[in-house]
Amino acid sequence: MEKITKYLLLLCLPYCFGNRDASQLENEIQPLQCDNNGIMASVNQKMEEIEELLKEKEERMERLLKERDVEMERILLTKEEETKRLLKERDDRIGKLESDLLNQNVRLAHVTRDMTSLKRNIVRKNTYVNGLVRKISELENVMNGGIPTARGSNNANSNIDTSSGLTDIPGVPQFSSSDVKSNISRGAVKDGNHEELLVNPSRQKRVVPSTASPQTPVAFHTTITTKAFTPDDTVVFDKETLDQGNGYNPGDGIYTVPETGTYVFTWTVICDRHGFIQTVLVANGVVRGSSWTEATDVNDLHQTTAVVVLPLNQGDHVFIRMGHTYGTGHIVTDSTLGVSTFSGWKLV
Repeated sequence: MEKITKYLLLLCLPYCFGNRDASQLENEIQPLQCDNNGIMASVNQKMEEIEELLKEKEERMERLLKERDVEMERILLTKEEETKRLLKERDDRIGKLESDLLNQNVRLAHVTRDMTSLKRNIVRKNTYVNGLVRKISELENVMNGGIPTARGSNNANSNIDTSSGLTDIPGVPQFSSSDVKSNISRGAVKDGNHEELLVNPSRQKRVVPSTASPQTPVAFHTTITTKAFTPDDTVVFDKETLDQGNGYNPGDGIYTVPETGTYVFTWTVICDRHGFIQTVLVANGVVRGSSWTEATDVNDLHQTTAVVVLPLNQGDHVFIRMGHTYGTGHIVTDSTLGVSTFSGWKLV
């Protein structure tokens, strides 16, 4: 290409400079040609320098971008670790608050249960004391009339308050004023099959055998395999070992009363380790008894037994229902350690 350019210049120069000698023109062009080569070399050198600068710039940009990515990744990791730490601290605080709240609820339930039991005991004791006071007062009225004789029997009868109502007190014989009047002549008061001597306390009580015909017994007894329950579940005792009267259904855990009368129900529940369960006895949709079994503070099983006495009619429904739970909610049966059971029988 360079040779073609030089040839064209040699052809054109004679027309541009008239009659000047071509060799003279060639001599004049050579310096220009040398200058052109120098310029081209300088331009090439500058281009190379620019390319090196661009390359350095590109490398520097790549390095900066890489450093930026590394820094961003470090910042993100730091933020992620900080966020995880804050979330863990929050979860720990929430867990502690939940644990404290649960412990407070457990303590409150214990206090409420103790208060209820205490109130029940106070009422029972007050009733017992009031009954004793009334009985002592009536006995004093009888004793103040003197030892009954044929001559003074009318006077003794006149000292008896026939309007007094006596409260049934366990362990204390029951008698009415009419019984006292009818037996005052011989110094004794009858109560059912018992005869209590007033004049001579050293004499022994005499029990008259009952002449009532025996009744067909009504009773049931069931056990349960270990299983978990949630609140408001019906506790189904699925193994029936006794059912006189055909009242218990091991399929749904409900006892249907076969005969009208007074019934005793008892259930024993074994709680799993580190938990508590509440069970209640329900009769016709109404809670009539409750049991609290707790093993939250011990690494062992714990059991409780509750007893309820109820007057029921034929066709009434009775069953055990799960109340509050904590932990696994398991009711445990173990042939070595103990068996959870539900039983009942008719008294009268």
